[in-house]
Amino acid sequence: MRIIVKPQDFRFPIPILFPSLLVFNHITAVIGLLILLIARISGAKWSKSLPLPPWKCFCLFHRFILGYWMTRIRCPGWKMVEVQSDDADVTIKL
Repeated sequence: MRIIVKPQDFRFPIPILFPSLLVFNHITAVIGLLILLIARISGAKWSKSLPLPPWKCFCLFHRFILGYWMTRIRCPGWKMVEVQSDDADVTIKL
């Protein structure tokens, strides 16, 4: 994901603090699964209030990751948001 700000004469990208490659990958999904399983085994109070079991959360996040990356492959450079003002143009691409 990129944010591109285009002032009147030149163009420069502004990097996002957490790039989508670090957030939407399967290593993150496995780490989340391990945290949920350890919390469930250790008896953490917040883990008992989860509406879904850890494996179901993992499967849903896995499907979300696959959908995100398939969209990114099928539609490269897809503009999610495009704003134009008097002194700059802002575009957020997938």
